[in-house]
Amino acid sequence: DRFFGLADDTFAGTLFSDNGVTRNPIWGAGVTGETRIGVDSLTWAVFWEGLGEKAGSWEETGRGVWSDPGAKMGEGASARVTYLVYKGLLTLRGGLSGSSLRVWYDDARPAFRLNDAAIDLTLTAGPLLISGQYFFREGERRSPGERLFLAYDDGRAGLVEFRLEFPTLTFRLIWCRWSYLGAEVSESLLQPAVVWTPVKGIEATIEYLARRLPEPGRLVSGDALRLGLGLRF
Repeated sequence: DRFFGLADDTFAGTLFSDNGVTRNPIWGAGVTGETRIGVDSLTWAVFWEGLGEKAGSWEETGRGVWSDPGAKMGEGASARVTYLVYKGLLTLRGGLSGSSLRVWYDDARPAFRLNDAAIDLTLTAGPLLISGQYFFREGERRSPGERLFLAYDDGRAGLVEFRLEFPTLTFRLIWCRWSYLGAEVSESLLQPAVVWTPVKGIEATIEYLARRLPEPGRLVSGDALRLGLGLRF
């Protein structure tokens, strides 16, 4: 995952992964650090991002660079800073993220930049986690009714997550919504899930997806039930 905003720990990916924000790998170099302030902590990360790796993309087909023939993304930087307030069973973490990446083509199409910013807040109280994120994107504005490469469009997005964790079971509910400003459409995704961890490092997931993308004169929707088995090292 990129060091930008909240990590996407769903099985299928949220709208932030679908639109190329969270999981898409970009090679480069960076530095990270952490400073303790009593029991609290300040963390930071700064990265130079050279070139996106199309082969490892999580971005949904038809959204942006990873499925746009002749397009490349990179030549930019990203940064993230967080502050954690620790009160025993109660913690509160706030985060700020920023990123600017260039999109260019092998043909005569003009290049442009994707400038992203996000603010997030996470509260934990024992086994309960509640987090939220608000996101801004300045890109290449689409036109109303134009769906192709929506991830390029200027946009605003939000995400809310509720999670309840037990030793071997985790219940979570994630809702996110993305507004494409030029295309004048908004998309939402609801993802309840149950994750079973019988032993450390092995996760079995049942995740339901309910997607809604209104368009003029119709509603594009998709519902799916996904089963997954994952290994974590």
